[in-house]
Amino acid sequence: MSAGGTQSYSFTAGNPGTFLYEAGLTPNGQHQVAMGMYGALIVRPATAGQAYNSASTAFDEEAVVMLSEFDTTLAANPTTFDMRNYKPKYFLINGKAYPGTSSIPATAGNDLLLRYVNAGLQSHSMSLLGFSQRAVATDGNLFGYSYSIASETIAPGATLDAIVSIPVSIAGGSRFALYDASLMLRNNTGLNTFAGFGGMLTFMDVGTSSGPGPDTTGPSTSSVSLPSGAVAGAVNVGLSASVSDVSTGNSNVTAAEYFVDTTGANGSGAAMSGSFGSPGPVSVTATIPSGVVGTLSTGNHTVYVHGQDSAGNWDRLRWVS
Repeated sequence: MSAGGTQSYSFTAGNPGTFLYEAGLTPNGQHQVAMGMYGALIVRPATAGQAYNSASTAFDEEAVVMLSEFDTTLAANPTTFDMRNYKPKYFLINGKAYPGTSSIPATAGNDLLLRYVNAGLQSHSMSLLGFSQRAVATDGNLFGYSYSIASETIAPGATLDAIVSIPVSIAGGSRFALYDASLMLRNNTGLNTFAGFGGMLTFMDVGTSSGPGPDTTGPSTSSVSLPSGAVAGAVNVGLSASVSDVSTGNSNVTAAEYFVDTTGANGSGAAMSGSFGSPGPVSVTATIPSGVVGTLSTGNHTVYVHGQDSAGNWDRLRWVS
């Protein structure tokens, strides 16, 4: 296949389970995997509501928990980096480091299936604070007998299916930490209230069968974009982003705002426009006026953007330079 071309492959996914796919044994493949060329593959059995062809794997809700790491030195020079020097700075769940991770919604009285997929180059031991998990399969292979775990080490390239039974008595709005028990919680994403604390951590947010618990998490802001290249002189500058509350409470997105170089209290920034009134994703836009751009000094500047949901929660600020 020539550079820039495409190639199609097909296979029969005959066995149900949770699997990992990633860049193969190709030149520079090890760098491609470490830079994020991987994904989860879910093969479902004929019986809905089961992870495998066994009633013991029945579940009510499910979530994929993709584990990985990120080495910023590798990212700076991915083609020639010596993987023996791999030292990740960020530890990720579904591509994000805490506090940027998305929570996992669950319902009191239900069984939650956690499909762990370790796409990283290090082992991780995942624990759900306050709960035991019932391990039912690994690498797409159903156990003859499931067993209870507080945490289980998942090797690089491995998968683990575990079921959590959530008592019906748990109050809506309760949160439980899902984290690497090896305590890979030390990176700092730059806008973390708890300096030096972050990483492979998220939360299981529990609602009730009669309805979801209170929405206490702000929407997720992504795809913050400015024109590429330098912007010189007193000109209007377009700004765009995407705001979604689908995975963080499913409330309607009601507002978005931006700041230039400095930040302020929630609601004190310059308003952005968008088709508000749904959980999203909502495309939001704004024009940074020439009067503001013209006052900026020569050099790099940072624009911060975040959104608000109908429960009054603001997302933490996302930025683009």
